[in-house]
Amino acid sequence: MNRLLPLALVVGASLLGGCGSSDVCSRSKSCSADPDFTESQRAECRNNLASYSADCRSKIEALANCAADNAKCGSDNKTDPIATGAAVAEKCASQIQAAQGCTPQGDGGSSGDGG
Repeated sequence: MNRLLPLALVVGASLLGGCGSSDVCSRSKSCSADPDFTESQRAECRNNLASYSADCRSKIEALANCAADNAKCGSDNKTDPIATGAAVAEKCASQIQAAQGCTPQGDGGSSGDGG
C-alpha cells in the first residue's frame, strides 16, 4: 500500500483542484459540481504528506499540484477521472517520475527520500 499513497494524494489533489494555492491540501475543488472537501479530509491530506521526508514531500506536492492544475471536468461539471488521468500522465510525467520512489518514513520500504 505504501506505493499507492502518492497516487491517492494525487487523485485527491486533482479533486481539490483549483488554481492559486501552493498548499495542495488547501486547494479548492477543480470542477463546480465536485463535492467540497471537509476539514477532516484536508487534515488527513496534511498528515499523509507529513509522513514523508521533506524531499519526497516536495516531490509529491509538485505532482499533486500538477494533477490538480490538469484536472478535466466532464459534461456534468464533475472531475472526469479518465480524462484527468490521461492529462496527468501527459502533462505531469516528470513529476510522476520524481515521486515514484517515495514511501512514508518508517514504513519499512525505502528511506523515503525517493531513491
